[in-house]
Amino acid sequence: MRKIRVAKYINEYLADDPVSSQTVINWIKNGELKGAKRGGIWLVHVDDTHESMTYQSPKDECFNILMGAN
Repeated sequence: MRKIRVAKYINEYLADDPVSSQTVINWIKNGELKGAKRGGIWLVHVDDTHESMTYQSPKDECFNILMGAN
Protein backbone atom coordinates (compact mmCIF):
# COMPACT_ATOMS: atom_id res chain seq x y z
CA MET A 1 0.00 0.00 0.00
CA ARG A 2 1.29 3.42 -0.87
CA LYS A 3 0.29 6.80 0.49
CA ILE A 4 -0.12 9.66 -1.95
CA ARG A 5 -1.20 13.26 -1.71
CA VAL A 6 -4.78 14.11 -2.58
CA ALA A 7 -3.81 16.03 -5.76
CA LYS A 8 -1.81 13.07 -7.07
CA TYR A 9 -4.70 10.72 -6.27
CA ILE A 10 -7.05 12.92 -8.28
CA ASN A 11 -4.62 13.00 -11.22
CA GLU A 12 -4.06 9.22 -11.18
CA TYR A 13 -7.51 7.85 -10.39
CA LEU A 14 -10.01 10.59 -11.19
CA ALA A 15 -8.58 12.14 -14.35
CA ASP A 16 -11.72 11.36 -16.37
CA ASP A 17 -14.05 12.61 -13.64
CA PRO A 18 -12.09 15.22 -11.68
CA VAL A 19 -13.34 16.24 -8.27
CA SER A 20 -12.06 18.85 -5.87
CA SER A 21 -9.45 18.13 -3.24
CA GLN A 22 -12.02 18.95 -0.57
CA THR A 23 -14.33 16.24 -1.92
CA VAL A 24 -11.59 13.63 -1.58
CA ILE A 25 -10.79 14.88 1.94
CA ASN A 26 -14.49 14.58 2.82
CA TRP A 27 -14.47 10.99 1.50
CA ILE A 28 -11.54 10.23 3.82
CA LYS A 29 -13.27 11.88 6.79
CA ASN A 30 -16.48 9.93 6.10
CA GLY A 31 -14.63 6.63 5.77
CA GLU A 32 -15.51 6.22 2.10
CA LEU A 33 -11.83 6.31 1.17
CA LYS A 34 -8.79 5.15 3.09
CA GLY A 35 -6.50 7.97 4.13
CA ALA A 36 -5.26 10.17 6.94
CA LYS A 37 -3.83 13.57 7.73
CA ARG A 38 -0.12 13.45 8.53
CA GLY A 39 1.87 16.55 9.38
CA GLY A 40 -0.87 18.80 8.03
CA ILE A 41 -1.01 16.97 4.69
CA TRP A 42 -3.89 14.74 3.65
CA LEU A 43 -2.76 11.40 2.20
CA VAL A 44 -4.80 8.75 0.42
CA HIS A 45 -3.90 5.13 1.12
CA VAL A 46 -3.89 3.30 -2.19
CA ASP A 47 -3.74 -0.44 -2.67
CA ASP A 48 -2.93 -0.64 -6.37
CA THR A 49 -4.17 -4.22 -6.68
CA HIS A 50 -7.68 -3.31 -5.51
CA GLU A 51 -8.33 0.43 -5.36
CA SER A 52 -7.89 1.23 -9.03
CA MET A 53 -10.02 -1.73 -10.14
CA THR A 54 -12.95 -1.19 -7.77
CA TYR A 55 -13.33 2.58 -7.86
CA GLN A 56 -16.51 3.94 -9.38
CA SER A 57 -16.76 7.63 -10.12
CA PRO A 58 -19.70 9.46 -8.55
CA LYS A 59 -21.17 9.80 -12.04
CA ASP A 60 -20.96 6.01 -12.58
CA GLU A 61 -22.49 5.33 -9.16
CA CYS A 62 -25.45 7.63 -9.91
CA PHE A 63 -25.94 6.00 -13.30
CA ASN A 64 -25.95 2.53 -11.72
CA ILE A 65 -28.49 3.60 -9.12
CA LEU A 66 -30.75 5.09 -11.77
CA MET A 67 -30.46 1.94 -13.87
CA GLY A 68 -31.25 -0.26 -10.85
CA ALA A 69 -27.84 -1.95 -10.66
CA ASN A 70 -27.46 -1.36 -6.91
